[in-house]
Amino acid sequence: MAVYQIMIDRPGLDRTVSVGDLADPLRFFEIEHDYLADVLCSLSEIADDQNCGDRRARAGAVADYFRLDFPLHIEDEAATLELFERDGVPTICSDDIIGELRDEHRALRRLLPPVADGLEEISIIGLPLAPSRFVIASLVLSEFLRLHVRRVRTQLMPLAAAALGARGLGDLARDMAFRRGMGPC
Repeated sequence: MAVYQIMIDRPGLDRTVSVGDLADPLRFFEIEHDYLADVLCSLSEIADDQNCGDRRARAGAVADYFRLDFPLHIEDEAATLELFERDGVPTICSDDIIGELRDEHRALRRLLPPVADGLEEISIIGLPLAPSRFVIASLVLSEFLRLHVRRVRTQLMPLAAAALGARGLGDLARDMAFRRGMGPC
C-alpha cells in the first residue's frame, strides 16, 4: 500500500496518509479537519508564546503544512464542488453555497502567505520580521478557517454524502490520491 508521508519529523504534527485513508473521501475530510484543528492550536501557541522551547521547529512544521499540505485540502474541496456541477447535482446545493465556498477558497489563498512567511521566519531566526502583523494575520486566518470548516462540515459534506453517489465519491477518491502522488484507491 502506498503511503504519503506528511511533515516527517515535525514535533506534534507527524502523520501518514495511506491510499486506504483516501478510499472514503468524506471520512478523510473529517480527519483532515480534525488535523487542521491541531495545526491551528499550534499556530495559536506559536503566535502567543515567543518563549516556548520548540517554537522554531513547530513553526517550521506549521509553515510546511500551510505551504505543502493545506493547498491539497483546498483542491480536494474545490474538486468536490466541481463534481456537483459535473454530475448536475440538484438545486439542493444552491449555487450560492458553491459560490460562497469558492470565494472562501480564494480568500484562504490570500490569507495563507503572510502567516506561512511569518512561520518560516520564526523557524529560521526565532521570530517574525513583523511580529504584530504576524499575530494579527494568524488570528484572522485561524478564525476564518474555523468558520470555513464549520461550513464545510455542515453544508458541503452532508450534501456530498447525499448527492455524489458511489461514482462521484470514487472519482473524488482517485483525484485526491493522484494529487498526493499515490496509486489508485
